[in-house]
Amino acid sequence: MKNYIKIYMFLALFLSLQVFFMSKVSFFPDLALILVVYTGIFYGLTDTLVLGAAAGLLRGLLSQETLPVDLVIFPMVGSISLYVGRLFNRNNPLGGVFISFVSMLFVVVFQTLWLSRSYGSDIGILTVLLADWKVIILTVITFPFIYFLLNSFLREDSYRPVGRRIYY
Repeated sequence: MKNYIKIYMFLALFLSLQVFFMSKVSFFPDLALILVVYTGIFYGLTDTLVLGAAAGLLRGLLSQETLPVDLVIFPMVGSISLYVGRLFNRNNPLGGVFISFVSMLFVVVFQTLWLSRSYGSDIGILTVLLADWKVIILTVITFPFIYFLLNSFLREDSYRPVGRRIYY
């Protein structure tokens, strides 16, 4: 059985930590994005899309300006991590580090495009990436630790094969 209650409890905990620490510190890892990437790596498409939509909705409600784009971005990040995660061994957190880096860039770029389009500002993507480099790097560095934490709480069968089985 998939641990739906635990996953959504982690989502609530991660968003609470993110809101609390972002008010105290200027940068904090994007824990909701890490949870969506983790779900994309270990769970199916439906679970990933539902959690991505829930994470996007909750995160968008907390930041209000990015609600429409968060509702679209987070399920997309989850589905991308599902398919890219099949290229790597899903028990190796380094594949997740790569996916979280690409996902973080994806989120920053699309949020910047959305805010530039909706508010008519001329801010460039490079400027935003240079301003958010601490958050991007901290999210990527934090991923293996959150990965092992989530594995210990959520996965009973972490060595289950993915995709097609290869018989020798």
